[in-house]
Amino acid sequence: LLDYSPMEILTNDQYLACDRDSVDLDALVTGGLGNVHIAWPNGNDGTTTTVPAIDDATYTVRATDECPKEVTADVQVFSGCGLSIPNIITPNNDGFNDAWVIDGLQRTTHTVTVFNRWGQIVFESTNYANNWRAVGLADGTYFYEVLSDREEKPAKGTLTILGNAQR
Repeated sequence: LLDYSPMEILTNDQYLACDRDSVDLDALVTGGLGNVHIAWPNGNDGTTTTVPAIDDATYTVRATDECPKEVTADVQVFSGCGLSIPNIITPNNDGFNDAWVIDGLQRTTHTVTVFNRWGQIVFESTNYANNWRAVGLADGTYFYEVLSDREEKPAKGTLTILGNAQR
C-alpha cells in the first residue's frame, strides 16, 4: 500500500506593465500518485504555457493523476494595460505634472479629445503621445473623452488645468 499525498498546484499570478504581447505561465504539481497530467485551457499540456499579455485574464490549470484525482488552480494575468487618466495637470514648467500623461494607451489605437465648457474641441489627437501641455488654454475645468480599442466604452471625465497663468 502507498500513502496518498494530495495533489497541489503551485502557480504565480503575473503583474505586467503593458509591455509584452505574451507571457509564460508555469505550474508545479506536488503530490498525487503516478504520472500527473497538466492541462491548460488553451489546449496546451505540460508545466508551462504561453498566453496573451494585453488583456487581464484568469487561466485555470488542471492536474490529473493516475488515481484518477483532479485538482485545479487559477492563474491571473494583470496586463497593466487599463486606462489611468489623471484629472489635473499643472503646466507651469516646474518639471512636475506639466503634461497630461494617460497610462494604458500604449499599444492601442486611440483618440483623445478635450473640450471646453461650451463643447468646443480645444485638443484632439489620434495615438496620443502623452505630451499635451495645454499651451494657450486658460486655467479651469475642461472635459475629455478617450476612445481606445481596448475599452468597450469611451472614458469620459473632467480635467482641471492649473498653473498656465504663471507662464
